[in-house]
This record gives sequence, C-alpha cells and structure tokens, in this order.
Amino acid sequence: MVRYIAALILLPTVLATSATAADIKLRYFVTSPVIEKMKFNGIEGRAEFAITPPDEARPLTDKQNELVAQYQAVNNQCQGGRPGPETDKACEQRDEMNLSKLGLCYGLKDQSMAESEWHACRVSSYAYEIGSEYFSITCRPGESLSVTFGIQAPEGLSELTDGEGIVKLDKGEMKATYSVSRTVMQDGDRVSIVYDFDATGANLLRDVYDGNRVVFQIGSGSTFVLHGSRNQTLRDEVARAYSVCK
Repeated sequence: MVRYIAALILLPTVLATSATAADIKLRYFVTSPVIEKMKFNGIEGRAEFAITPPDEARPLTDKQNELVAQYQAVNNQCQGGRPGPETDKACEQRDEMNLSKLGLCYGLKDQSMAESEWHACRVSSYAYEIGSEYFSITCRPGESLSVTFGIQAPEGLSELTDGEGIVKLDKGEMKATYSVSRTVMQDGDRVSIVYDFDATGANLLRDVYDGNRVVFQIGSGSTFVLHGSRNQTLRDEVARAYSVCK
C-alpha cells in the first residue's frame, strides 16, 4: 500500500462542474481497512482509517476535458508519427503529462481496454487503491483532539486558507480551527486538512460510530462531509478511539 505522511490515491467527489473555493462539496465514507488501529502511549492516542468517495460517475470539468484533449493529441502523434525528433518529443510530452493531478483515470476495473475511456476517478476505477486517502484522529485525552483528512487535491481547494469553521453533528455542533496544506506528489497533488478541537472534540466520534454524517465547514460555503460506518470492525476501532480520547 502506498502511504503518505502529511498530505495525502484517489479522488474526492466534487459536486460541481466548475469548482471554486466557495462551492466545493466533498463527500467521503469511512471504509475498510483500518490503516492504523488506535495506539496510545500514555500521552497521545492516534488512529487512522481509510475513506473513499462515492462510487459514481461524475462529469469532467472544463480543465479536465482540456487536459484529456491535449493528452490524446500528443499520444496520437507519439504512436502514429514517423520516427524522428518530433515524434520523440511528443512521446516525452505524453509521458510527462500527469492526468491524475486533475483526478482522471483510464478505464474501470471490470472493463476491457477496448471499453476503457478517460473519466473522473472513482472507487471502481482501474487505478484506485483503497487506503490511499485517509481520516486520522490524534488526541491528548482531556486536552485536545485533531482530525486530519488526507485526500487527492480537488480543483479549487488550493485557494482555501487557514481559518475557523463549524462542525455539524447529528445533534449539535462544535467550533474548530483548521489548516489546509497542499503537497505536489508524482502521482497527483495532495491536500491535508487538519481540524483542531478542544477537549470536547471526541464527541464527533459518536456520530462516526453510529454511521451518521459529520459536516466540516471549509471556508465560505464549502463543506467536507464524512459518513460514518456500520461495519462492526470499524465501529470497534472508533469506539476504542473514543474511549481513549474522551
């Protein structure tokens, strides 16, 4: 499994065809496997879970369509051109183009190459690896709790800056400060969103345990929605995290 530390393979669901910092809607589900079970050293506890976006087809953004057209043009020149410097250059340009930076995958896992086409990456995409995007919990019992989301960078999220937001639970809400950082990786840009709470932050783990959704505010009008799980193995780990962090 490919792992990243600060900013973490694949794609969030951005519910907009032309995303800006004011209209990003991200949805993820806590899923198996548990990447790192709850560990507590007497001072700090930490656990990490895999998250996945909904496995559904989504329209490409204008930027993604443009990138696909550019890739296909240089790929056609590379494969169909006469041997020589121009063809070699086209092949180099094709190999340097990293479509995953804009959330593009080629083919689904149950498709043949003849059926494959470029699309907005999803869980059933050929290149998707469960465990490459994550949700982690770090706490000092009775003092503080932080939640980190490591995800593939969606278009528009790079415009966000650190700030304060409201986290809405099934019953009630909490205030949190958050920080956003972006890291350029070989297989696509990664974003790390860290939410810091006071000692009451462990309450959000109750909703994750019950399978409810927790809505995190990011900037003005943007949200990150985390859906809890009914999987008993995952619920056991969430319960262990809550017992340590409360």
